[in-house]
Amino acid sequence: MSNIKVSSDIDTFLRKSTKEEAATFLGLEDTKAQWGQITGTLTTQSDLASALNSKADTSNPTFIGNVTAPTLTTSEVQAIAGEAIEYDSKEHRFRDEDEQPNNLLVIKKEDGIPIGKVGINHTDPKVALHVVGGHVSAGGMTDEALRVVGSALFTSDNATALVVAMDTDNTASTSDPIIKLKRDERASATGDVEEMNLGFVGSDSLYADQTSDSAYLQVEKDQFFEIATGTVPKRRLQVNTSGVDIKGDLTLADSASSVGIRTTSAPTAALDVNGTIKGNEINIDNKGFFVPENASARYLQAADYGIGGFSDLTGTDNQPKSTASFGKEGKILERSLIRTYRLTGTGFTGLGTPVELVPAAGSGKFIVPLGMTVLNKFNTRAGEWGTTGSAPSVQVGTFQNINNSSGTFSPWMYIPVSTAETASDWLVHKQSRNIDNKIFPNRALMLRGVNYPSSEADAPLGSWYLQVEYMILDESDSFSTNVATGDTIGTAF
Repeated sequence: MSNIKVSSDIDTFLRKSTKEEAATFLGLEDTKAQWGQITGTLTTQSDLASALNSKADTSNPTFIGNVTAPTLTTSEVQAIAGEAIEYDSKEHRFRDEDEQPNNLLVIKKEDGIPIGKVGINHTDPKVALHVVGGHVSAGGMTDEALRVVGSALFTSDNATALVVAMDTDNTASTSDPIIKLKRDERASATGDVEEMNLGFVGSDSLYADQTSDSAYLQVEKDQFFEIATGTVPKRRLQVNTSGVDIKGDLTLADSASSVGIRTTSAPTAALDVNGTIKGNEINIDNKGFFVPENASARYLQAADYGIGGFSDLTGTDNQPKSTASFGKEGKILERSLIRTYRLTGTGFTGLGTPVELVPAAGSGKFIVPLGMTVLNKFNTRAGEWGTTGSAPSVQVGTFQNINNSSGTFSPWMYIPVSTAETASDWLVHKQSRNIDNKIFPNRALMLRGVNYPSSEADAPLGSWYLQVEYMILDESDSFSTNVATGDTIGTAF
C-alpha cells in the first residue's frame, strides 16, 4: 500500500498524548465549574455545605468530641486554662526520634494490680518507679540513674523502708560496691569534698586489717566519725585518725562480757590487758587492794593490814605461799616460797631414805632454808624415836654430793627426839642453827631421818605437818652483778 499524505494539522493532532492536550488543540473548552471562576449567586448546595462545615480551621481549630488519628505530629500540646489533660491508655510510651525508636519513658497499668508503674529507660517496670542508668554526661557519676536536688523522704509500713542493692544479678564490675554519702557545699576545693562510704569488704584491698565479707563504714579525707545522743545532743563517741574517743560511761552489762586490750585471742578475764596499765588510782574490791591517788607519792595499799586480822587468813586459798619483796624500780618480787608437807604412817618408818622436798634449782643456784614449822597432830601414840634427849629425829638440809643422796649432809634445822616423843599436840618453829652450814649450788633440799621409828609398832599414830620456807639465790644475779655503784669495798689487786 502506498503512503497516504495528511496535512500538518492532522499530524499534530494525532501526536497529542492526552485528551486534554487534543481538546485544547481543537479549541474545545472544559465546561465544568472551576474554583475562582464562578460568579454570581448559587443556590444552596447542601452536600457541599455539610462537607465544608466538617472541616477544621487551619489556624487555632477547636475540636468537640473524640478525635481519631493514626499519627499525630506536633511540637506542643497545651491544655485549656484551668483544665487537665487526660490520657486514657493501659500503657503510655515516650520514645526518641531514631529510625528505630527506643522507649525512654513508659507509664503502664496492668490488670489486677492497683498501682501504675513508671519505667525510665526500662520498657517493663517492676515497681512504681523503675529507673535504669548507664550513661554519663555533664559531669555525672558513672551509671548515675537518679539525682535529687533537695530532700528525699522514704516511708514504709513494712519492716524495711529502704534497700540499696548494688548488684542484684551478680554481674557488677567491682567486688567492693559501696554507698557513698557526699557533702560539698562547705568545700573550698574539689579535694576537700567530705565523703563517707558504706559497703561490704570484697576481694579488693580497701584498708589495713580488713576482714573479708564484713560490712564497713569509712570516712575519707581524714575526717572523723562521731555518734551523738541525748535530748540536747552531745557527742558520745568519736573515731578519729588516732583512735577512739568516748565521752561518758562505757558499760558492759552482760556478766559474761570481757574486754581484751592488745590481745590476739578472746580475753580470758573481765579485763585482759597485754601491756601496761597506767592510771591515777586502781581500786580493787572496794579498796581491798588499791593504788591511792596522791600528788606526792605512789604506793600499794591493802585494806585492814595492821589491825591483827592478817588479811582474813582463813580458808586454804588464803594461806601464804610466798613472801614478797621489792626489787629495782619498785618491782614486787617473790622473796621466799612456803611449802607444806604431811608426814604419816610409812613416811615415819621410811625416813632412812632421804626425801626430796625441793628439787635442785639449777647450775649456780642455791636453795637457802629460812625457817621450818612442824605441827604434830597427836592421836594416841607419839611413837618411839630410838634415843632420847637433844639428838635429832629429822633434819632438813642438803647433801654435799650433787646426786643429792650421798656424802656429807649439811643440816639446817632439825626436831630433837625429846620434842618428837611428846605425847600431845605440839607446834615447833625453827630457824637456821647458829653454826656454819655450807650450801652447795644445784642441790635439792632434803628431809632426812637420823633417829626414827623402825617399825609400824613404834610409829606415831598421828601426823606431822612440816612447813618449810626457803629462798633461791643465784651466784651471779644475786651477788656478783648485784653490787650497786659505790658499794665495793677495797680495790682489786
